[in-house]
Amino acid sequence: MKTVNKVLLVIFGVILPAAAFVTELSTGMCSEIGVDPMPTWIHGALVASVPIANLLLLLAVKDEKGRDSTWLRALAGFTVVVSVMYAILFAPLSFFGIVLACLFFWYFGVGLIGLLPCAPFFAFLTALILRHRLAKGPGFWRGAFAALAVCGILLADGGLMAYGVKLARSSDPATAERGIRLCRISTRTDVLKELCRGYSRGPFQVSLTKMIVGSDPISHEEGSSIYYRVTGEDPSVALAGWWSRGRRGFSWDMITGGEKVGGELEGLSMKGSAWETTLDKTAGIGYGEWTMTFGNTWHSDREARMRIALPHGAVVSRVTLWINGEECEAAFGKKGDVRRAYESVVRRNRDPLLVNVCGPDQVQIQCFPVPRGGGEMKIRVGVTIPMDVAADGKSARLPAPAILERNFAVATDLPGLPAAEQVAFESALPQHCYYAEDGFAALADSAILQTSGVEKRWEPKRIAVVIDTSAAMKDAMPAVCREIYSLPTNIQREHWIVGDVVPEYAWDAFTEDLKCVGGRPNLRTLLKAVASLGKRGESAALVWVHGPQPVADETGDALAAALNKAEKVRFFDLQVTEGPCAILESLPQSERVVSLTSEALAARRDGTFGKSGIVASALSGEGWRATREKVAKNEVPQGAPLASKHLGRLWAAEETALLYKPGHPTTLSVAQELSLPWHIVTPVTGAVVLESQQQYEDNGLKQVNAESVPTVPEPSSVLCLAIAFCVLLCVMALRRRAARRA
Repeated sequence: MKTVNKVLLVIFGVILPAAAFVTELSTGMCSEIGVDPMPTWIHGALVASVPIANLLLLLAVKDEKGRDSTWLRALAGFTVVVSVMYAILFAPLSFFGIVLACLFFWYFGVGLIGLLPCAPFFAFLTALILRHRLAKGPGFWRGAFAALAVCGILLADGGLMAYGVKLARSSDPATAERGIRLCRISTRTDVLKELCRGYSRGPFQVSLTKMIVGSDPISHEEGSSIYYRVTGEDPSVALAGWWSRGRRGFSWDMITGGEKVGGELEGLSMKGSAWETTLDKTAGIGYGEWTMTFGNTWHSDREARMRIALPHGAVVSRVTLWINGEECEAAFGKKGDVRRAYESVVRRNRDPLLVNVCGPDQVQIQCFPVPRGGGEMKIRVGVTIPMDVAADGKSARLPAPAILERNFAVATDLPGLPAAEQVAFESALPQHCYYAEDGFAALADSAILQTSGVEKRWEPKRIAVVIDTSAAMKDAMPAVCREIYSLPTNIQREHWIVGDVVPEYAWDAFTEDLKCVGGRPNLRTLLKAVASLGKRGESAALVWVHGPQPVADETGDALAAALNKAEKVRFFDLQVTEGPCAILESLPQSERVVSLTSEALAARRDGTFGKSGIVASALSGEGWRATREKVAKNEVPQGAPLASKHLGRLWAAEETALLYKPGHPTTLSVAQELSLPWHIVTPVTGAVVLESQQQYEDNGLKQVNAESVPTVPEPSSVLCLAIAFCVLLCVMALRRRAARRA
């Protein structure tokens, strides 16, 4: 073989296919335009085998003995079949590639990039030429049939997925369940994604899937539900369109300014975090400020979105955004008003920050824009938190918020993330303390009085534990089992194990042999557990241990109605892994809906989940209980110590939750009038930071006075220090004056 021919074979049969493989692996170029050559690792191995095989064949034809090799002839047959398959797949792109190559060569003198789609065709020609250079003998057709067998297996695997989707769309529950099980057997999730998007693509799969599934398109809602049940992954992330590469996060953000968090955005990250706290040891209340810095290395502006799980009873009481290096406080307003103001400013590409309640003991934070090309955005969120005081009143635990869902990256070793604190008091907390707010007309002659004391905690007569067995629970299941074992043994229990179908009855005994796979719909099992507890008419606790629930069969309104009807049932939510949970969004903020999620996520992060008995401590034993009420000033017990303003904020949050009844406009307006003066984020109010005073005026909002916001430490503490410093200066001046006279 001439040297020139060898060089051409190396270029077009080895280098060009290898370059096409590396380019697609690193950029996902073809998958973004609708032809994904490597949807699975098996396809990737097939593509990578072509340049390697051609190189081995080129080396073998130099040696006379090497030409007469059965395994080389088999390798040639395998390569010819694989390359011809991909040549047929890329035939339309090859034509445009040749045109592009000619144009690039005409204008720039080089056009090899346009030849990348033609790589399978050139690889096929190279393998065919090298096949004829080998000695005649058996082996070629063995390799060809082996390649056909591999392609046939991939084809059958994709057909199984398509057939499973067809069954999963059935109105018969048994048939739909069988279809979901078939889909889980298949490994071709790429076919599932394309079917759920409403079309099919991929090697060797186009006509077969359409023939099996039919021409009836799958709706987005139906496709999302099927995808979640099969894989357990969030369909809003996995089923994104061509703008998502699927390898390094989202390239484009299609929900900027919306109410959903979405998947992790490429280039967006939390660069810094700081959690500072101050304690009101008079009232047993803590206040923490979480300062977060977001960075963006992408070439366009990003919106950072996150959902935070708050400790039960906590309330956001301060929101700050740094604009041009200066701290700007938020305006607190009606929830709908601040949402409209934020969305209007986002469309103009300005600097807003929005905080709203998105579920019981949950808030959503979103800020835009995090500047492109390495820019940063800095925010601060202050949270007023009731402490978990021990029965003796001499020690307490201050819980901390935790990230529940996010669209940015967070380093596993990022310092400064919120963490719970153990607090020791010099003496037991006083039984009575109060705070009188002078700035509010509603409290001109009133005070907020807190009465504390040791009480036996609410204890149920029966506990129903609903256990999610979705794929996201697999790693946490051993710790979940230990958590359930720590529940009080003197209380009757029933266990509802969530599966693909709603269980007919509860289990009295709990087993650790639970298979976590796919995505299990939890809502109907929860409704059945509530109905079971409600029929008994006794105080009961419903404990839901679960992972993310990005897709719900129905909205959480059905669960809220069921809990409202079962008046003696309390709902304890324990989400143990990060992710969205659509079921919780409709539940009310009340004493009967208790979120333990922030403690569970924090315990999983530090490795103590399953050892601390989070649920057990919430259901049994004695503890320090505080009740807060508005009273006339003359009703305040004589000698009651003055507490911080945070006492009033917690009272306002509790009263708002009691007053507000979803669907009742009267209670909505009354609850808003109560909570707005206290500058807190509740189910009926929110906080937003805008760029200019004109924007506040256009949206009917008023920015909070910076002197009235809580800080670490509180302004009252700073004032006391200032007064003490002035007194010290006066004393020193008097002493100097007396010394001079002497």
